[in-house]
Amino acid sequence: MPDLSAKDRRDARKWLIKMMDRPDLHQAGLDAWIEGRPDRREFYLSLHAKMNRAAAGAELAGLEPTQPVVRADRSPASRSPAWGRVAATGLAFVVVLGIGFRTFSGHRMDLPGASAHVVLSTRVGEVRPERLDDGTIVTLDTGTAIDVKIARGQRTVVLRHGRARFAVASTGTNLPFTVQDGEKSVVANGGIFDVSDRGNLSALVVDGSAEVHLQPAVLFADGSRSVRLGAGQKLVLISGQEATPSAIAARPSDAQWIGGVKSFSEVPIGEIIAEANTYSATKIVLADPSMGDRLITAELHIRDVEAVAKAIAGYLKLSIDRSRPGKLLLKASAAPA
Repeated sequence: MPDLSAKDRRDARKWLIKMMDRPDLHQAGLDAWIEGRPDRREFYLSLHAKMNRAAAGAELAGLEPTQPVVRADRSPASRSPAWGRVAATGLAFVVVLGIGFRTFSGHRMDLPGASAHVVLSTRVGEVRPERLDDGTIVTLDTGTAIDVKIARGQRTVVLRHGRARFAVASTGTNLPFTVQDGEKSVVANGGIFDVSDRGNLSALVVDGSAEVHLQPAVLFADGSRSVRLGAGQKLVLISGQEATPSAIAARPSDAQWIGGVKSFSEVPIGEIIAEANTYSATKIVLADPSMGDRLITAELHIRDVEAVAKAIAGYLKLSIDRSRPGKLLLKASAAPA
């Protein structure tokens, strides 16, 4: 391994995250950085190798030395380039924080003999990765709480509220990993998936596949059954809905929360505001709620409520009223006298 300075190592991690998100914008800058000291390439590529090993059993494609960009080479016909970046970004926090590199391998993992019950939670605005006893990496989104039970013959997480991403470790025994939300559950043997409950259940598969088991059985003509999700698919179950739920194609932005910056394409403004508000005690409010139906295409740092408010206000040609504590009121500017 090259004897690089601490700054070079930090810069390598920053370039890795940039290339995960927008390689088209950052390739030239990365090439120039590597050219300044060629042995930076070796360290940069080693980060890719570590990240791939940290994929917790997900069969993410690796990196070819001539093109230092994370790509989804598996089943290329079924994935867009954006999903390759999404899958890579799912492990960005593991790389940046320097954790998890020694925890994943293809061999069988020994699980605790007695049930290990752990409660994990995050505050509003906090996003944090944790390594579970089986080697799975879970990243908790803002305002999330989960109960974890890992033991021989059991890998179960109960989602109390919020959203979490699971990079599921392979145990070598096909022991399923189950995320429960009331009477509903998401089950997988490996791969990477999100489960969210902020009033409605949502499940999204980033890599691999998962089975979503739903109740009540009356939603299905043939009784209780499951919905299978593949990479790039999601399922949203709205409370009280009567239609049979099914897998739908996810938008790339649906999986980008873990990196902070999200690329929205023709998304309702109200939906963006609702998500940004989960990361802050200060809330964005539209004086005219009907404007929430307007569609916007933008790249936003979803955890920066001020930046989101400014971007939406600029797009809608509104002003921001900060006179009310805890509120950023977006309203029409006063007409000049």
